[in-house]
Amino acid sequence: MEQTLKNLVGIYKNYEVWFIGHSLGGAKAEMSVLSMLFKHLVSQKKVKLLTFGSTRVGDMSFVNLIETLVWYPNGMRPGAKYFVCLGAEDPQCSTRLSPWEIRAADNDVYFERSMQHWFVMVSEVIFRSCNSLSRTPNTVAGSKVALMK
Repeated sequence: MEQTLKNLVGIYKNYEVWFIGHSLGGAKAEMSVLSMLFKHLVSQKKVKLLTFGSTRVGDMSFVNLIETLVWYPNGMRPGAKYFVCLGAEDPQCSTRLSPWEIRAADNDVYFERSMQHWFVMVSEVIFRSCNSLSRTPNTVAGSKVALMK
């Protein structure tokens, strides 16, 4: 996969490299993005990491490394307000809201885009990459590496 990624990054110089994963695939995406950055296969400026329900990976040093190398401010705007949730029942997060303030729709927007946008985008990328970049897609445990312009 490394050589394939290196070749594709050379061909598609203006594209970003997205590491995408769900659940265990999210953990794989985190490990993959660090591997590619440490091996200098992709530029830090061209890397994006998108995980959904990812399992926790590594210790605090690992978390800090991911947040330093692949960093997204809340809302993709510098200085935007955010809360750091230390657990499902953290008083700073969902438990600080009254029951009538909690809405399922609050989880429908990530990086100022609806989940519908991400679903369509990821589906199109996976479909396109599976059909045009490789005869055997690298989709394992819900993870995917995709080039996007």
